[in-house]
Amino acid sequence: MSRDFDVDFVPSNLSEIYLGETITLRYQDPNFSLAAEEENNWADTAYVQYYKGGYNTIWRYDGRNAIDTGEQEIELDGTIKFTPNTTGTYEFRYVSGGERFEDGYWDSGSSLYSEMGEIYVKARPNVAPTIPSSITVPSTLKENVASTISWGSSTDSDGNLSGYILEQQLNGGSWTQVYKGSARSKSITPQASWNTVAYRVKAYDTENAMSGYKTSTTVTVQHNSAPSIPKWCSVPDPVKGGTSIKITWPASTDPDGNLSGYILERKFNSNSWTQIYKGANRSYTDPIPLDKYKTVTYRVKAYDTENAKSAYATSVTRTIQNSTVLKFQLKAPIESSKRARYGQEIMTYTIPSGATFKAEACNNGFDENPTWEDITEFVKKQKIFEFANKTKTASKWGYDIRVTVDRNGATGDCYFTRGNGFLEETDEIDPPDPNKLPDAGGTFTCFGIEWLVLHNYNNEVLCITKDIIDLSVFGPTTYGYNRSTLRANCLSFGRQINISSSDFIMIDPHGQYTDEIFIPDQTILTSGHFDDEKNRIAYYNGSAAWYWTSSLQKISQDEYGNPLAITQSGTITNSANPSIPCGMRPCIYIDQSKYKSE
Repeated sequence: MSRDFDVDFVPSNLSEIYLGETITLRYQDPNFSLAAEEENNWADTAYVQYYKGGYNTIWRYDGRNAIDTGEQEIELDGTIKFTPNTTGTYEFRYVSGGERFEDGYWDSGSSLYSEMGEIYVKARPNVAPTIPSSITVPSTLKENVASTISWGSSTDSDGNLSGYILEQQLNGGSWTQVYKGSARSKSITPQASWNTVAYRVKAYDTENAMSGYKTSTTVTVQHNSAPSIPKWCSVPDPVKGGTSIKITWPASTDPDGNLSGYILERKFNSNSWTQIYKGANRSYTDPIPLDKYKTVTYRVKAYDTENAKSAYATSVTRTIQNSTVLKFQLKAPIESSKRARYGQEIMTYTIPSGATFKAEACNNGFDENPTWEDITEFVKKQKIFEFANKTKTASKWGYDIRVTVDRNGATGDCYFTRGNGFLEETDEIDPPDPNKLPDAGGTFTCFGIEWLVLHNYNNEVLCITKDIIDLSVFGPTTYGYNRSTLRANCLSFGRQINISSSDFIMIDPHGQYTDEIFIPDQTILTSGHFDDEKNRIAYYNGSAAWYWTSSLQKISQDEYGNPLAITQSGTITNSANPSIPCGMRPCIYIDQSKYKSE
């Protein structure tokens, strides 16, 4: 049994389409519809084939499952959508075959093929872009002043717009291309030869199809005259290396009345010109490096508000007088174990009248930026000088000296010879400034430690470290605080910060302690500023922690119990284990009457 069925195109009567368009192929036989719901009408196989260039691609629908072996699936209504990707002639046919139920029995007849349908796919013709929607030219164009020409966008039905071409017409002459690209603006700077100017723009696509032009109105260019040349540029004589000189020039004129300022340039030796000043002033002070260049020349020009510039006025070339300054300094600082406090330098030098001599010294010569102190008058009078500086940033102290001799134009012998001298180092620890310490509850820094004032009366200041400085065991309690590990650690700390060398640190004036530095007892921690628990809280590495007192809890006449300690909350407890590390906060007495006032 055979059935003929055709290929129909939707929309109908198509014989050709453009490349990239999509068409629908539909099976037409109502008695053998691929979308039939009755089981006896299902075909085991039903598919569409297309042929092109000897190759075939198959879309198949077997009545139950869609099998996509190409680019599209066949739909249940008997349609497929087809989008060609190359030009040329395509041929289509439906194929139906396999087992089917008809006239009361199953028939496994051979496949049935429709007649061939044919369609020709051709390339879509390229369409030129639309004319740019607008073009904008400033109503005022000035000579030597940059302006922007801009234009609106174009569209392209093919989607292949590439860019724009901008053309310029000067003084009514021919059109000249001045830009091609994808941007929609162009900066232009009118020149002196421009009297009138007009612009037009067109769009182009990737196939080089061009739109029509969008043309601007013609704009008249406003011309500006440059200022006059400054009549001269003056450079003083002589020019000395290591000094500054003042360059001057006269005023320029401008026919347009819009003079703005001056540009000064400098040239060392035969090097290139370098701009060193721009502004309205008519002078400039220029520093001249020492021993670096042999000659220097200057030139100046005027400019107006439209950036029109005059020609240059160039100065004479001056010879730079170098080596007028002699400098001497130790090859390396003299290391000292302690801070140098006093010194004396005996020098031999000869300088002519008009020359200058300067001597400087420092006691922190290893610092990145040493503190230099003027000792010139002490050297001239061969007197002992005292350093004011008491700080350093380097790891060690170092003495250094330097001498500067400036001939300053004088003639005659000029020389310097270092003789000898001496230094006096010091262990002195100066008290903090100002001379008056804070009242109870205040803090200050001394020995590199921040201290908290507990009492301050009659020049007697009791202080304790603001924070816990270390963790330590108390040690065996048989002999009390005087023979404890805690006391030994406290004295060791005092030696580290050099407390014993300071004449303003005193031993307990009330006779409770025999050391310059000690641990507070219960009496101290329950009186004065420490009578409040919150005031007794101390920190170790940023967190509140326990710390020792020197007091012991007496149990019997012969034995001592555990020492007292301060908890994290500031309460006093006797539950601290003397063999377990607890915080340490040393105390000192300061004699405020021994503060130095000079």
